[in-house]
Amino acid sequence: MIDYLEYFFDLPRLFGYITFRAGVAFLTALLISVLLGPRIIRWLKRMNFREVASGTSSDFVDNWQETKAGTPTMGGVLIILSVFTATVIWAGVENAVVNIALATMLVFGILGFIDDYLPIARENRKGFRIRTKLALQVLIALAAAGGLAYYLSRTYALGIETGLKRWYGDGLSIFFPFFKWWHIGLGSFFFIWAAFILVSSANAVNLTDGLDGLAAGCSAIAAAAFAVLAYVAGRNDFAAYLRIPYVEFGGGIAIFCAAIFGACIGFLWFNCHPAEVFMGDTGSMALGAGLGVSALAVKMELLLPLIGFVFVIEALSVLLQVGSFKTTGRRIFRCAPIHISFQMRGWKETKVTTRFWILAGIMAMLGVLTLKIR
Repeated sequence: MIDYLEYFFDLPRLFGYITFRAGVAFLTALLISVLLGPRIIRWLKRMNFREVASGTSSDFVDNWQETKAGTPTMGGVLIILSVFTATVIWAGVENAVVNIALATMLVFGILGFIDDYLPIARENRKGFRIRTKLALQVLIALAAAGGLAYYLSRTYALGIETGLKRWYGDGLSIFFPFFKWWHIGLGSFFFIWAAFILVSSANAVNLTDGLDGLAAGCSAIAAAAFAVLAYVAGRNDFAAYLRIPYVEFGGGIAIFCAAIFGACIGFLWFNCHPAEVFMGDTGSMALGAGLGVSALAVKMELLLPLIGFVFVIEALSVLLQVGSFKTTGRRIFRCAPIHISFQMRGWKETKVTTRFWILAGIMAMLGVLTLKIR
């Protein structure tokens, strides 16, 4: 689309720079989110897509859920719309890997939308069964992995011709941070690895989405970090200097991540405490998948646990809690995900959210700084 704009309006060379297009993609997604937010919220209210409270084993959680009941949910529609529009405008539709990233985010979002809708239709909090949802996530992730494997192997084959193979192996390898040349070729196991990354990322963000602004803020920070990493990986000169894999389509992924960053910031305008709308599984699963596919595309998936550290500790707290209770009958935390434990200790919701944002920002900065620690 940029080519058409340049042809008709004689736009300056500025539009040829990835940094400029990423910045404008951020602003585009931000503006779409802020301007369309009130309309989307009114539509969600009109459709009666509202948060439904349910009984749990904790009086604290029950009382807290009652304060959230009735708030419009499924606001992730706004995030997906903003990201999709901004990315198509500023990255174009010619970049196949960016298209795969958009499709992955969209399909995970659709799955989350259905999971949000079922409890509302049934007037309870029961969406998909866990096994059903996990199976559907794996199928979607495997399809995305297939597309990534095809284009990653082709793209890196081009790099081999320029002598990059002696440094970087191929596009189906895992590359280790902190080490200049270390990588492990996965071959067909890349499908399993990519599916694991996508499903884990989607569910980790989903589990984090429990407080006003928490998931959106942490996702914005992670997306900003991956935008920087993707931009660096997409520059042959920077990649060679930093001894990281050069990714031909890195610029497009940088624009995609910048759009996620902008959409999340715009969504926070309505999602900050007290929230006017929740993203629901529609948004959290889409954001998690978007971050996961971005990390895979630029061969930096091992930095995902560091940059998305808050998501990791939230997910681990649930896994450890469930595992401990089933094996020993005891709970490790007062409640899981762990942000609820901090609330039960007397922390205000806004304090938990703000401190988790700070932690997310610190870890994201460390993730970007690993580029020099090689």
